[in-house]
Amino acid sequence: MAVPSDETAVNNKTAKDIQTDIKISGDKVTGTSNYLKDIENAGGEGNYLVLELPQAKNAKNTVVCSYEGGSPTTLSTKDYQYLIKLKEKKPVTITITGEVEATRTLDISGIELNPELGA
Repeated sequence: MAVPSDETAVNNKTAKDIQTDIKISGDKVTGTSNYLKDIENAGGEGNYLVLELPQAKNAKNTVVCSYEGGSPTTLSTKDYQYLIKLKEKKPVTITITGEVEATRTLDISGIELNPELGA
């Protein structure tokens, strides 16, 4: 798992449009999530976090991401950049099965949510 480069394209945005100074230290994620109004193919306007999960590129692995108490999302080999809507700062669990076996729960409570501009 990694933080994508600033120029990584996700939906109709770059990672730097979505977030700034995101860091993963152990299981704690910190940084800033920017409020987005015009994001396509996602959960509508709001704050997001994008993570790169290279294990999902390998068809021999299954990568499933879920919020605590939420519905799981299985990533395809094309969707290895996982866009997470930050409605609530609940932990995010990433489970990898197949050629690689791992489960990791991320604490995203350290992410600052930039409010909608003009609100």
